[in-house]
Amino acid sequence: MPYLGELAERGEDSARDLLHKLKQKDSEAGKEGRMVKKFMDSGILKGHFRKEVILDRGHFGLSRAIIDLICEESDAVWVIEAKTRLSYEALGQVIVYSHLFKNDNPSAHIKRGIICERRDEVIYDACKKESIEVFLVGNKNH
Repeated sequence: MPYLGELAERGEDSARDLLHKLKQKDSEAGKEGRMVKKFMDSGILKGHFRKEVILDRGHFGLSRAIIDLICEESDAVWVIEAKTRLSYEALGQVIVYSHLFKNDNPSAHIKRGIICERRDEVIYDACKKESIEVFLVGNKNH
């Protein structure tokens, strides 16, 4: 664990920084979880939902990939990531995770989406070109 090595080297200040980072990450995860629930309840997509789908990918150099939301419709399977703001991270995750999911489910017709509260226009344009649907929930400010 890289955090433990940093703690050993830097001591108390590093422990405070680490605690702050963990609280921020926990807060973001909670917010993203609420966004996913709100999206599922919205009825935008109809199908069977599965949250936090784990793809074990140790042999690809990833310890594991966690897809925030899968929606299985009659004709397609949606691979969806949730971030408070549309970001490069969300774009990269949905591309890679949909690829990995397709490897495990070769006959599935995959659609990709990102749930967010705010969008970045440059990344939004890239999503459109890559056929990735962006779903705005909550705050509608762009």
